[in-house]
Amino acid sequence: MRLLLFWLVWLILAALALLSPSWLFPAVAITISVALVALIIASLRWLWLRAQVSVSEHRIRERDSTTESPLERMLASELDRRGIAYKREHRVSRTSIDFAFPASMLAVECDGWRYHNSPAQRQRDARRDEFLRIKGWRVMRIAGSEIRRDTGACVQKIIDAL
Repeated sequence: MRLLLFWLVWLILAALALLSPSWLFPAVAITISVALVALIIASLRWLWLRAQVSVSEHRIRERDSTTESPLERMLASELDRRGIAYKREHRVSRTSIDFAFPASMLAVECDGWRYHNSPAQRQRDARRDEFLRIKGWRVMRIAGSEIRRDTGACVQKIIDAL
């Protein structure tokens, strides 16, 4: 929107400067020219700054909208910081993998205490792991306490498994 306003003002000033130079005094023409140059520079600077937002920042924003827990956000941030490519919430049939590395067929699951502590949930996790292994995936489960304690070490485990 801001860029649109810049260009709209630029077009108006350009029209004034180009279409009616006979009634403009030289000082007014110079002022309009300087304003045009300032608008062009501001527009180019804005475009350049916008382009400087790194790809990883865009990925983090997109992933944050799909990331379901602070643990996953911590792990995603460290993976992004190290430049490791992964897929979030990768689907295998009806199963969703927290962090998938399809080229290596590695599935990484973050197990927070709240959702992975009960015996019933551990059984479901074991069934999911078995299903993924049948499909050819290697499954790595990382406890939430490990991620909180040392995210870098958790990412190093993932790198070693790749």
